[in-house]
Amino acid sequence: MIIKRTNDHELIRRIWIHPEIYTLTIDDGCPKDPQNLIMPDLTNSYCLIGVENPDIIGLFVFIPFNHCTVIGHMMVLPEHRGDISRRAGLSAINWIKENTKYTKIIGFTPDCNVAALRYIEKLGFKQEGCLSKSYLRDGKYHNQIISALSL
Repeated sequence: MIIKRTNDHELIRRIWIHPEIYTLTIDDGCPKDPQNLIMPDLTNSYCLIGVENPDIIGLFVFIPFNHCTVIGHMMVLPEHRGDISRRAGLSAINWIKENTKYTKIIGFTPDCNVAALRYIEKLGFKQEGCLSKSYLRDGKYHNQIISALSL
């Protein structure tokens, strides 16, 4: 598994708006058509891609939250979900640990995205809190689980 840092905005956008990723990550406030999505400013972020034989496995974005913590967004392409996605996620986490000063990764996952919650648990994340009714999906409020991993 190779982890590469990228600033290729077109590649980042293509993975971010992939139909099987975008539909799992948007809330009711996002445009239904991913082509209308205004991408966040990732200037000071760590955008990593996982590559294996030479397929792109997924996109791992780590956005600085404060001096010691980054917020992680992990987007694995559907054809690579399973053990290879776990290896890619662990490799991206290791890249952050070895190449930055950050000591903690946090994430906010809606409780309706059970597959994502299972995935980050397999990567070693532990639940540290819950934001009640803070995510609106299909007209229904969901909790967001705050998970974290100390590096």
